[in-house]
Amino acid sequence: MLSPQSEFRSSPTDSTSTLSNMATTEFISLTFPNASNELKPIPGAGVDPEFLVRYARSLDDYGYNYTLIPYGSTGFDPFTLGATVLAKTKNIKIIIALRPNTLYPTVAAKALATLDQLSGGRVVVHFIAGGSDAEQAKEGDFLTKDQRCKWPPSSMDAPPINHLHYQMVG
Repeated sequence: MLSPQSEFRSSPTDSTSTLSNMATTEFISLTFPNASNELKPIPGAGVDPEFLVRYARSLDDYGYNYTLIPYGSTGFDPFTLGATVLAKTKNIKIIIALRPNTLYPTVAAKALATLDQLSGGRVVVHFIAGGSDAEQAKEGDFLTKDQRCKWPPSSMDAPPINHLHYQMVG
């Protein structure tokens, strides 16, 4: 059975087959806010705090390294769900799915940095471009997917902003 920090060797007796850089296996999960999922949807299900905490603690107890906190226009706030997971676990890191055009960049940066500091460095961000133009439009972002996918360039510059009420400077 593999543990989250397993070493891989092709043969226990042949030292020449030992990998020079021992590989580390990391386990990643997806956290749901309730028992509803794609296979067994529960229409209109709200956040189930007991389910969320039980699920997150199970991941932590079984040695998972990360859990993705998903984002969707009709879903729950990933920062709040992530904060709950962090507060109720000891080791697992959360991956916050973030669509750059749905939140002011400075607000997102502050929220991520705050969660990361409060959790002792257990926060990772996953920038997503959005599944479809219609899904993204529900959040007020009317860039096409092609336009959204042009970011990020080779560096982590600010994403393209499509809002009349603010603009990025510097």
